[in-house]
Amino acid sequence: APGAARRLLYVGRADPYKNAGLLIHCLADLRTSLPFPVELVMVGPRDPRYPDAENLARQLGVAEHVRWMNYLTQDELAATYTGCDVLVHPSRYEGFGLQILEAMASGLPVVCTDGGALPEVAGEAALIVPVDNRQALLDSIRRVLTEKGLAENLAVKGREQAAKFRWRASAERTMQAYRDARAGMQAPRS
Repeated sequence: APGAARRLLYVGRADPYKNAGLLIHCLADLRTSLPFPVELVMVGPRDPRYPDAENLARQLGVAEHVRWMNYLTQDELAATYTGCDVLVHPSRYEGFGLQILEAMASGLPVVCTDGGALPEVAGEAALIVPVDNRQALLDSIRRVLTEKGLAENLAVKGREQAAKFRWRASAERTMQAYRDARAGMQAPRS
């Protein structure tokens, strides 16, 4: 439906290098410049050390259009990927970018930055913009939301790109599980 809300998706932690504030700015811009409602789904653990994105959403008047979700099961995450219109990954640096491949495998178009390994992972299957370039990020998100052919083309290319990385993504998920377990054993002292 023309008036149906479009959903941007962010999957990741709240650390400053993930650059979620840039996405909040884009949400505010898109809500005033597009003829349909735009919402943002933020998936990842909230971290009291990094309240910037939540504070910014309130300051810009878009807090009620941001849905904050904590950890999701793999099934819940898969359903979230298919229920959104574009994954936006504004990170300044990424060692791998598993969420990009998961989105692509789900047929979700991806817009990401050129931070770290992201261009290698995304290949030709995403719109890639320079780190911290708000206008380029905004324009790319707008294109995916308004150009049906582009979104469909990215979905097809994304599935092909994700298939190339299936084993590597599995290894990365395993390594992340080890890192998470190790971090859990090294709980901070109070």
